[in-house]
Amino acid sequence: MVRIALKMVILLALGGLLISGCKKHDFNFGKKVIGDYVFSIHETAWDVTGYHFDTLYSTHGEIQAGDVNNRIIVSITPSWSLPLELYEDGTLKLLQYGGNTSFYGECESTSTIKIYGSYGGMGGGGDYSVVGYKMNE
Repeated sequence: MVRIALKMVILLALGGLLISGCKKHDFNFGKKVIGDYVFSIHETAWDVTGYHFDTLYSTHGEIQAGDVNNRIIVSITPSWSLPLELYEDGTLKLLQYGGNTSFYGECESTSTIKIYGSYGGMGGGGDYSVVGYKMNE
């Protein structure tokens, strides 16, 4: 009987250690990437009429804090902002944008971010590849 009680106490203690050891720490990598950026953008587009567009350009933009921890707003141009979720491993996922649009990416460091995206519809579509470099870093 004592042996069974001792085993139960040990199992409960190990279970408690396991549960407390798996507790997630408050992760806020997002604060480290906030700032002014230079974005290099490669954009391609096409449509069913044969139109094809392929260009490379740079803009100045910023990354701002989102409404909750680990959400960021990447403002590539004044009219183009992406709300992204930033995960502990540095990956990025689009929160909501609409239509047949998807964006994903990664923070290579606290000063370099890469975003890839595509959009499309019944008559055309396109792709984006964006690399952002933090200024004054």
